[in-house]
Amino acid sequence: MAFTDRVYNVNWNKLVVWMLPTFMRSPILKAFLQSVMVQINETHNRFIAHKNYIAYWLEIDSQVWRMEKALNDKYDTAERRIVIVDALEKLPTPFYRPQENKPVVLRVKSEDEELVLYTKQETAAFSVDFIVKVPLFVNFDMVEMRAFIDTFKTPSKTYKVQIV
Repeated sequence: MAFTDRVYNVNWNKLVVWMLPTFMRSPILKAFLQSVMVQINETHNRFIAHKNYIAYWLEIDSQVWRMEKALNDKYDTAERRIVIVDALEKLPTPFYRPQENKPVVLRVKSEDEELVLYTKQETAAFSVDFIVKVPLFVNFDMVEMRAFIDTFKTPSKTYKVQIV
């Protein structure tokens, strides 16, 4: 436990007795003051809970492992199956129409290489920076999850949520 956490640990029942002069420490007065301290103790407990809640959310940033942890804490607490992966970036294969009068870069059969044509979404120029993979059986709202991710991701990064 760090010093900053110990600062907030206050036993209000002991404190009220310690602050009472010794000649006034009768059982009735102690009981009365401790009953008055119940509200302060409850307020202090709510403060500690709120402090811990805020500290948890301040720890989350755009680092992948922290965002993964936050997503799993929010949407998949039991099995923690939500993962963030880098998107695969593929270089586009130039493929032109005859009207464009540009060289067609196709391989011949003797080269023994398979020509793979990628879609617009698969190429590096149009891909996203990362993919959030969510299992099919995780119950979530897409708009809420996107807002949650947008809160913590770097503004220049793009992503997509993929249900697997």
